[in-house]
Amino acid sequence: MITKKRLALLLLPVVWLFVGLFAHVSSATGQGESLISLVSIPLSIALIFLWFVLDARERQYDASLFLKLSMLALTIFALPYYLFLSRSPSQRLQSLAVSLLVFISTMSLFRLGAWISH
Repeated sequence: MITKKRLALLLLPVVWLFVGLFAHVSSATGQGESLISLVSIPLSIALIFLWFVLDARERQYDASLFLKLSMLALTIFALPYYLFLSRSPSQRLQSLAVSLLVFISTMSLFRLGAWISH
């Protein structure tokens, strides 16, 4: 069974696949590219934040208000920081590697979507 936490993580690359598909189409017509960015970036941040909240709750990690706000505003820096703090020393490298893998797959699917729509 797929958990909400895993679903939030899996939806991130899917969102960017569609962004790649529609970004080329919208830039070719000259309309909608800013709308796609306006929707996709906050949606991505919301999915990462949802995953963060669910993960912190599952691990019973008491995230500070500063970390929660940072996760929304500075996701690229706050996520590795959270992964480092919330994991045991043996899990830190693995969790950072998985987050890097998700990032690479997200960007790869964005490029695939752009390539398909081209």
